[in-house]
This record gives sequence, C-alpha cells and structure tokens, in this order.
Amino acid sequence: MSSENAWLECRATGNRLALEDSGIVGRGPAVRLRVEDTGVSREHASLRRKDGGWWVQDMGSANGTFVNGLPVAVNTRLKDGDELSFGPARYVFHDPGSRGRAATEDHMEMTIVARPNAGVAKVTLLVADVVGFSELSTRMPPEEISRAMSAWCERCRRVLHDCGGHIDKFIGDCVFAWWHGSGTEIKSRALMAARTLLAGHADTQLPDGSSLRCGIGLHAGEASLSRLGPSSYTLLGADVNLAFRIESLTRKLEPVVTSKAFASNWPEDSAWVFPSLGTHEIKGWHQPVEVCGVRGGDL
Repeated sequence: MSSENAWLECRATGNRLALEDSGIVGRGPAVRLRVEDTGVSREHASLRRKDGGWWVQDMGSANGTFVNGLPVAVNTRLKDGDELSFGPARYVFHDPGSRGRAATEDHMEMTIVARPNAGVAKVTLLVADVVGFSELSTRMPPEEISRAMSAWCERCRRVLHDCGGHIDKFIGDCVFAWWHGSGTEIKSRALMAARTLLAGHADTQLPDGSSLRCGIGLHAGEASLSRLGPSSYTLLGADVNLAFRIESLTRKLEPVVTSKAFASNWPEDSAWVFPSLGTHEIKGWHQPVEVCGVRGGDL
C-alpha cells in the first residue's frame, strides 16, 4: 500500500485493513472491511473520506462503535493514532497523510468513562438548567422561546466542547455534561465551562432585552456508562442524581453550587475558593448534603 494511504491496524493481530475512499466495517460476506468477530455486526460501521479527512459512523450495530472509548452517535472525524472499537474488536487508525498538519483535536474523544458495562469510574459532573423557563414560556410566543433555546443549546455545545466536556444529554431546558476524572485539572475545566456559560448571555437575548440565564450544579463522584439502544448512551449512578439535585439549589442559593466533594482537594495556591453554603435537605438523600459556592477565577 502507498505510504499516503490510510489503514486500520488490529490491536490483537497487527493485521491491516486498507482504506480507500469509503467502506463498510463488519463481518458480513459483502462488506469490504471484513472483521471476523462474533461481537461485530454484519454491517457495523462506515468509514469515508470527506473534506480532507476520514470520518466514522456507527450503523446501528449491536455492540456499538467507539473512538478512543467515546461512543459514536454521529459522524465523527478521525485523526492519526485514534483507537477504533467495533464492539470488542479494537483497531488503530493510521493516516500518514495527516501527520504534520495542524491538529483539530476533539477533546471529547478523550473523556469517556469506559465502554458500556465496564464498571464505574471517577467523573466530574455539570448540570445547567435555564432559570425561570416556565414563566418565560407563559409570556413569550413559542417561536421566540424556541429560537432562544436553540441558541442556548448551541452555546452549551460550543462551550462544553472547548472545555473538553462530553454532553450526555439535553433534557428540555437543561444540559447534563461530564468529564472523565475528578482531579483539579479536570474540575478546573468544568469551572471554566460554568464561568463561560454564565458570562455569555448575549447569544440568547430575548425580544424584551433580557437573556436566558442558567443555574449550574457541579459534583465529583463515580458513575457508569450504560447503553440505552443503538448508538445511544447515558451516564448512570447515584452521583449523577446528586448533581441534578445540587443544581436545583441554585434557585435559593447562588448561580453556581458545588458539592463538598467537588470543592475538596484543591491546592492551597488555587485561584478558586469554595465557601460553604451550609447543609441542605435533598430529595432522595437520607441526610442533609453540604454544598459550596465558588469564588475566584472571575466567576
């Protein structure tokens, strides 16, 4: 094969699958990129060259397609050295022609917890919910609310992507996102996302001159990735529920509220300070939960 051709290299055997302009990965007899593994669907995923790069898309496979551990739910661009998993079959993507070009790295590809059902892992969680959405819905035409919410959701996507977060889901007027790990570097990314979301209301201006505002809850704990259906995944666990409950406290406390776990173990010279906001009853928890505010870092 030419040194400029891209290929997939099997982690287990070293065998190569040469890539042309497009191809289907699977174990079916008609696919061009054949993978002999019972955990691989007959037509598992598609790869194609577009806009000077390579893209992968899951085709509703039984066991999912992953890029660096991140489940592929939409067409995802690849970069040289990415690990692709077609169910249990693991490959490395090689594209010599892309080496030396400026990287357009997608941080979210590096922040997945693990493959589904692989146990729990430490995560940092962010829940942001639009304040006063019900009241806005009663006084504004649906098309204006829809336009503003679309702008807010798009802003959330950009901000969380830039801060290395993975968006688990949008739920009405709420977004749930997370990062793999709970060290101070990861938690700093979550704080930067919170700061940017709070500061950037201009993108969601309403006809009366006001803007959509949100409350943000931050928590650090453990969770597990669970598959809901083809190419559909969500993070589950008690700590996920707690993150949502902490966000609900922003209505009576401050725009950003963190758990004690999130506020713990920061270095003494950190720019962030987390004053206690006391203990509060939280639905579903037998004991009151201590929460904190955030100071510093221009928040």
